[in-house]
Amino acid sequence: MKVFRNTAIALGLILGGVAAQAADLVESRIVYQRKQWEVLVAAYDDASITCIARVEKPGSAFAIWADGDSAAQLQFWDNSWNFSGGAEDIVVQIDRRAKWDLTNADLDGSSVWFTLPNNNDAERFIREVAYGNTIKLFNNSGRLIESWSLAGSLASINALIDCTDTLLTQADGNPFN
Repeated sequence: MKVFRNTAIALGLILGGVAAQAADLVESRIVYQRKQWEVLVAAYDDASITCIARVEKPGSAFAIWADGDSAAQLQFWDNSWNFSGGAEDIVVQIDRRAKWDLTNADLDGSSVWFTLPNNNDAERFIREVAYGNTIKLFNNSGRLIESWSLAGSLASINALIDCTDTLLTQADGNPFN
């Protein structure tokens, strides 16, 4: 698949420059774009590499972070938020489906982070994102905070999976996996 090839090329370019800077994020490359979505591979100065599928609109974004080794994380970002830490229960709804209660989401700077459990519920959530039209973020009292389009999310989730598969193949040193 074209995404796998682009991811492998980007990963090779990034690995060549990981030690180049002391900042947290060393480099990122877009490996796939579809409608409002993009999938990136990003390298950090601690030698970690992750894949990110995100949809942005002015001032905010929704993203799914995955590296293949640990649980995927959801990120809700808005440049007007200014959290000093802590945790909060949030609610997410995709289209008119049942709402998801995400307990103990981490608040950090301009982001709300939630780690998906490694179970069938997480797979169902990702499938809803992939086939959905809109994702809405609510506070635990039911007030709508923000919403993002999911147009292009199916292809982008598939690209995210290809990206994490590439990371795993590169990590174990066996190109035939």
